[in-house]
Amino acid sequence: MNGTGVHTDGGPGDSSGEVLEAAVTGGKVPVGIYGLGTSGLLEASRFATLTGDTVGADTDGSIVRALKDARVPVGIPAAVAERVTGCLADESLRVISNHSVVADWATIHVVAVSSGSTPVPVDEQFRELLRAVAGGLRPGDLVCITTPTPPGTVRRSVVPLLAREASVDESQYGVAYCPRWAGGPERNCRLVAGRDRESTRTARRVYELAADGPVVAVSDLTTAERVQLVRELA
Repeated sequence: MNGTGVHTDGGPGDSSGEVLEAAVTGGKVPVGIYGLGTSGLLEASRFATLTGDTVGADTDGSIVRALKDARVPVGIPAAVAERVTGCLADESLRVISNHSVVADWATIHVVAVSSGSTPVPVDEQFRELLRAVAGGLRPGDLVCITTPTPPGTVRRSVVPLLAREASVDESQYGVAYCPRWAGGPERNCRLVAGRDRESTRTARRVYELAADGPVVAVSDLTTAERVQLVRELA
């Protein structure tokens, strides 16, 4: 398809229904996970199981070394740790310490910096990560921000930064905010809101494949951030 949508090996793909599902589950849509804390490992294990081809990156070398030795960091819920260990064993999940390498390779980019339930502002460390992601964007890629952020952050900070740093026009890739919003750390219920209608549609379809709970589309990025924040404070 033209513009935003997840592409496959054969060129820009169709982000609708059966075509996207076949591409994702057939391993034609590589997924990169940025951040390998609790949230990142939940994402990594789900996408690795789904696609068979997921790479996670974390700049903390001790985390990467532990995972390469099949040792899941302390504090990760047991169910998530078991899935991660299985994915590492069958090599559906690989881990490295270089965000830029993952960005150059991936089609779906999942930013999952750990924050607990506290919204994370776009500080310099977060900007550095986003620059790495932007450097690898190609037509048809999708960026999913799953880290909770203060209301207005994705629209005012993340989207413009990606647009400035990417070598392709922003109309050629999608951006969506996709925080986990219910079910505890072992589940994957999602709010989804995109920068535009196509980003929302594609991200919702991706998480309908990857999630094990409800996926709720929200009207716009800032509304999704507010809903997620209220949910965490409730």
